[in-house]
Amino acid sequence: MPTSVNERKVVKYYQLKYKDDEFVLGTINEFEENTEKAIWETHDCFLFRLLNRALQSGDIELTLLLSFFMNNLMDKINTTDFACVGELIVTVYRGENLASNELSLFKQRIGCLVSNNTFLWTVFDRHMALISSRAQEETLKSETVVFEIDITLKHNRQGFAAFLGEYGSYGNAKDLLIAPGTVFRIDNIKQMDDVWYLKMTLYDDDSNLDQLNDYFDVIFLQLCEILRRIPPGENRYSKRILDKCRFYYVNSPKELSNINEFEQSYSSHDAIRWYTKDSFLYRVLNSALRSNDMNTIIDLRFFILDLYDQLTKIQSEYLRSLPADSTELTLFRGQFMTTDELRRIKRSVHRFISVPTFFSTSLCRAVALMFSGGGLRRPLYESVLFVIKINLAQLDSNRPVFAHIKNLSEISDEDEILLAPGAIFRLDSVRKEANSVWWIELTLWSGRKELHNLNEYLSVMYHQ
Repeated sequence: MPTSVNERKVVKYYQLKYKDDEFVLGTINEFEENTEKAIWETHDCFLFRLLNRALQSGDIELTLLLSFFMNNLMDKINTTDFACVGELIVTVYRGENLASNELSLFKQRIGCLVSNNTFLWTVFDRHMALISSRAQEETLKSETVVFEIDITLKHNRQGFAAFLGEYGSYGNAKDLLIAPGTVFRIDNIKQMDDVWYLKMTLYDDDSNLDQLNDYFDVIFLQLCEILRRIPPGENRYSKRILDKCRFYYVNSPKELSNINEFEQSYSSHDAIRWYTKDSFLYRVLNSALRSNDMNTIIDLRFFILDLYDQLTKIQSEYLRSLPADSTELTLFRGQFMTTDELRRIKRSVHRFISVPTFFSTSLCRAVALMFSGGGLRRPLYESVLFVIKINLAQLDSNRPVFAHIKNLSEISDEDEILLAPGAIFRLDSVRKEANSVWWIELTLWSGRKELHNLNEYLSVMYHQ
């Protein structure tokens, strides 16, 4: 039987909707009796079609209602291990019947990087994809299209796709399910007989990311837009998240007091002050952003939006306050880092990295060095100092990146600059100074090449 409130809501709704259709009703009743069957993770399942329709149309309420099913799919994707295949290049296919104007969009984007906004069900059999495309409803202005996607499977690549088949492993799998947000490059489009073949390649994270510079910049902006569209509850903040925090901090009188104070007195202009306060809020928020905990992110949406809006306003004010000839800003951040983390950083020199959380820095190097610890926690932890260069001339005023929050922070003497999530940096160098502190030099990447997101293009790939 369905185990969650949302599952039961979905079942009851569709039992009523299809009460006169014996075949569909039988499928829904079967789902109600056994939600664990693998068939529910196939593209023929009404849940899969419904979820993709919600993702494609931006129907937030329906997406949240189907979150139990989306979590099941993502669990399968996140636990798929490609170690058994070594490094293997495979080609998967997807057949579609596209309107002529939709196909034209793809033709205009050859060479561009794009990203899907739905789960993509693909097959290893090209002939099956062609049959699928021709089985769909045709119109006078439609075209038969087969997407060919080249994918390099690697032991260290995880979280983008899952084998689906009798045993869920390569060699037995008939299908490959690709997660939303996967990045592709459109290579070419050609016509053979009456079929268009659209060739794409899964973007390799290990290659140069020059073309992808805007992809990470827009992630947080998109998140904010989604959060704004979620209908508010009775209260501006979610009582659920406060109850969870009270449970987590049940043995901390100080944090329980902070939670009560927040519940009683918080207002939108206090967002930065509360974030910089040594309390439960910034820990819970950054943990959720770091781990992609969407339930907590949604519960904290009011605070995330307040914080983002306040950063937007303050960045604009700060840039206007700088001397007219200012061209560069240098920020510092000191912290401890495990040896494994530092090793990964060293391997990423000359590549691009993105920070998924709000990121506190200082205009004062001496203050940041104090937070680095000066090597006192070795050998378990290394002391690091991030040195971040920002080219002010290249900043996009429509994309807030940072804010000088000295006058709003709980700790004003730190001269703090707060960076928004999703900023992307080029890792320039890593070197060890005489004081046992590793200097990690970064440059904020603010290139303005347009990345064409598949929210606009690949969404036409789902019509079922």
